[in-house]
Amino acid sequence: MEDANRRAVGVELNGHVWDGARWVPAPRASSAAPPHAPPAAGANLPHLQMWQRLPQSGAFANPHYGYGFTRQTSDDLQFIARFLKVMIIIWIVVHVLALVFLPLLFGGVLTAIGSLVPHAQR
Repeated sequence: MEDANRRAVGVELNGHVWDGARWVPAPRASSAAPPHAPPAAGANLPHLQMWQRLPQSGAFANPHYGYGFTRQTSDDLQFIARFLKVMIIIWIVVHVLALVFLPLLFGGVLTAIGSLVPHAQR
């Protein structure tokens, strides 16, 4: 299982870049830092704003999967939805067939029993 604390090298967060061992200030195109940039803190983790999440690396970082689901969870939920859909269709078909064939079956059984019982003499 992949270690949750590992990050991909080169991930940027609040003006810092993960170099594989620590957060370092990201190189800027201009030497003048904007006023809202955090101070260079070297190995310190940059602070997170409330709306930000830590970057995720690996196979489960695809933003296509919403609601915080991983690819596996999304695939599992889709499988469950398809399975339930198929089970509902099978349930409907079985009940329609039972509605048609059960009266025929019971009618045939009653007819067979009636033919085996000798006619009562009056």
